[in-house]
Amino acid sequence: MHQLTCNGVLEGIRICRRGFPNRTVYLDFKHRFIIIKPKEVYAAGTDLKAAAKVILESIESVDDRWRLGHTKVFFRAGTVGMIEEVRDECIKAILNYIQGICRGYLGRKQYKIEQFKKSMVPVMQRNFKKYLFFRDWTWYFLLNATKRFIGQEDVEAVIAKLEEEAAVACSAYDKEVEERDRFNNEIAQMTQDKKDMMHQIEQEQGDLSSFQQDLAKATTDREQKEDELTSVQKKLA
Repeated sequence: MHQLTCNGVLEGIRICRRGFPNRTVYLDFKHRFIIIKPKEVYAAGTDLKAAAKVILESIESVDDRWRLGHTKVFFRAGTVGMIEEVRDECIKAILNYIQGICRGYLGRKQYKIEQFKKSMVPVMQRNFKKYLFFRDWTWYFLLNATKRFIGQEDVEAVIAKLEEEAAVACSAYDKEVEERDRFNNEIAQMTQDKKDMMHQIEQEQGDLSSFQQDLAKATTDREQKEDELTSVQKKLA
């Protein structure tokens, strides 16, 4: 202790405790501790200093342990921890409220299930009493034996109906097959007619070329004869 006193450590601690060693900007303070007084902080709007003042004034345990500056809020030593404890209590209260809502919902749901079960107990009792009353009745056995057939469809009628539908479908299929074969035959006939016409056109084009050759040859002979006639006339003149 004597060394701490001589070194000035205790004096520094005393001065630190009398002053405001902890500080934080208004925006960070509002962002972290808005959960303590959310409605009042939102009502303050964009005034960060007023929002910080609302939060700090709501905590009685930190009275006269904080000061507001131009851009920061200052705290005495240990004040931030006290504010953190208040924040934790607020978070705990919110979580307890949410848990209460969930548990209430689950409890009401389970209560409805139990009420439904309770309402079904008389029905079960009534049915069991009826079974005890009818179990020795001969007609009851007959009813149980034939009960499963009540409301069932006639299997033979269902099969006959399916056979009719199958016959209609087969006739429609056969008709489509006949139409397909007819179209295929028409296509084959048209293809053969096309080939015959192409062959005929090729033959006619060949005959035309031979006729053109004969005409050209006759024209050449005529020109030669005209030349010979012209030369003879010149000689006679």
